[in-house]
Amino acid sequence: MEKFCIIGYPVSHSASPKIYNEYFKRINYDGFYGMEEIAPENFENRIDHIFEHYDGFNVTIPHKERVIPHLKMIEEGA
Repeated sequence: MEKFCIIGYPVSHSASPKIYNEYFKRINYDGFYGMEEIAPENFENRIDHIFEHYDGFNVTIPHKERVIPHLKMIEEGA
């Protein structure tokens, strides 16, 4: 199973997990999409966990710029 998530603070209101998990089920994809609520003061302590435990993730406020130094590659349109 591949695991994905959205990270940000707050993210409890996000519809992304419901949307992606329903889509995964509909296309019979062995995947899971969760959420990781990471307060700004905990970002540096938690980002390694995200890379270790997820196959991919989406980033929302307030971490959009803060995550950039941790990325291996950034595509031009990002």
